[in-house]
Amino acid sequence: MTKRLHKLIGTALLGLACVSPCLPAWAAGVSLPQVAIGPYAASGSMAGARYSADNQQYIGCVSSNTNGVFVYCTAQDNAGKFFSCVSSESRHLTAVKAMTDFSNISFSVTPGTGLCNGLTIDNYSYHLK
Repeated sequence: MTKRLHKLIGTALLGLACVSPCLPAWAAGVSLPQVAIGPYAASGSMAGARYSADNQQYIGCVSSNTNGVFVYCTAQDNAGKFFSCVSSESRHLTAVKAMTDFSNISFSVTPGTGLCNGLTIDNYSYHLK
């Protein structure tokens, strides 16, 4: 009887191991922040902007290192308010290279300059749609 029970349990575990990779895993919640713009900063998720109900929002950065480091980040909120900054710092280029389609992006400027002084890229599973 014990031998049969062990075989049954082993078969059940093997079946679960074969099936589980095919099942979706929905861990934690979903956070898709829409674009928010303040006097010296902008933030939001790319997915939140893309899947928002309006057609105004966007956020993102473009980078190049062809002729030196160049980073340009822009955002627009649901009211059409625009915000941007530019940088030639390699730390900002490194951050932009970590972006994905579902990144949450925050960037800020040094007041009166238009130069990026902060750029944060968050890549967490809860930013996925």
